[in-house]
This record gives sequence, structure tokens and C-alpha cells, in this order.
Amino acid sequence: MFATEFINFNISRAAPIRRTVEAIHGPKPPKAGVKSVEDSINEARLQCFLCKLTEKRVLLRPCNHLCFCEPCNDTFQKQIPLLCPICHMHVQSFEIVHF
Repeated sequence: MFATEFINFNISRAAPIRRTVEAIHGPKPPKAGVKSVEDSINEARLQCFLCKLTEKRVLLRPCNHLCFCEPCNDTFQKQIPLLCPICHMHVQSFEIVHF
């Protein structure tokens, strides 16, 4: 019983975030084919920390974490205080990175 309530609580907390991400990027595309574990891990390392849909492009300074795609970074910059979601350091500037 407790596990079901916990899962339902977390799903309800994630719904507003999911709606925001879908408003920025559109609905999540359907999964295609089976990938190897290594490909999945490498792809996950490059996916945006927030939306998990597009490649990371924004480097946070001074911590140097590559976290967000450009649309999610625009949303991230609107919050105060600006803290890196990985290490929680204050973010002073942003750099767009092109691979």
C-alpha cells in the first residue's frame, strides 16, 4: 500500500515538469528499435538534464557542468538563485558549446 501511494505521489509531482518540457519541445517521440546498453549510456550522457530529449549544449560556469539544451537553459535562467543541478554551486555565466 505504501509503495503504491509513494509512486502515485511522485507521478503527480512529475506531471507539471512533464507539461513544461512538452510545451518547450513538443511531445516525446516514440522509441524506435532496441539499442545496446553502451549506446544507451552514451546517449544518456549527452541528453539535457531537464527534458532528456535533446543534446546538452550549455556549459555552466564556474563548475563547468554541461547540463542543458538551449531551450531548457532559457527556462533555467528565469529561476533564482541559479544553482547547478549537479553540484549546487552558484552559476555565474553560461557558454553555448558546439560539438
